[in-house]
Amino acid sequence: MANKTKIIKDGEEKVADIIATFRIPEYDKEYVLYTFGDKQKDNIKILASTLEKKDGNYILNSIAKEEEWTAIKEIIRDLAKKE
Repeated sequence: MANKTKIIKDGEEKVADIIATFRIPEYDKEYVLYTFGDKQKDNIKILASTLEKKDGNYILNSIAKEEEWTAIKEIIRDLAKKE
């Protein structure tokens, strides 16, 4: 994992492991892959969000478009091959 950061969701602060940040030019957005270490079967659950900088803070937003998810899943597969 790259590093840890605090994420506040619904007023609760959690520490997340940041796996990767990247940009997908065709959607003109920054993305972040992260985990809280939760397991799903035998795998660690990986979450993805858009990453927006606003007033000096970073805001995580949900990803709505299926095309974006397809691109993100490909990036996750590429990262897994490098491990």
